[in-house]
Amino acid sequence: MKSGESKSKILVVDDEIKACGLLKKFLERKNYSVETANSGEEALHKIKEFDPAVVLLDILMPGIRGDKIIKLIKKWKPELEVLVTTAVMEKETHDFFKNEGAFSCVQKPLHYDSLIEEIEVALVYRNQNLGAASNPVPTLEWKDITEKILQLKETAPV
Repeated sequence: MKSGESKSKILVVDDEIKACGLLKKFLERKNYSVETANSGEEALHKIKEFDPAVVLLDILMPGIRGDKIIKLIKKWKPELEVLVTTAVMEKETHDFFKNEGAFSCVQKPLHYDSLIEEIEVALVYRNQNLGAASNPVPTLEWKDITEKILQLKETAPV
């Protein structure tokens, strides 16, 4: 990153608090601005407040799971690049998340150097496509997101 450039913002979403903290420290040492969220609902609020360029999204979380969150993110902020993380990466899981707009799917345990490469590629892709005529138009606004959160919380497994 060149002097004077702003730090790229990354949101780490995982219900494993310790893993979030470790990844946050690592990414900050690599000169990223990082926030964490420990639930899907918190992630949506952090996206609104923090406006990240990339989201690292765990799939299996209590409450609103990653499969529901990515759908909302891509309808609300289609320019946001989402890297899905999971311990079990089956072909069906990979295909589902790619079809939902995930930039990539990364298997846990995370290998930090490889993750940095994925993040950098996602940032380059995002920057090249910002403002492009072919970019999807958001179909949800924040008020729609808050309504969806309430609906999803009512139907989320405990």
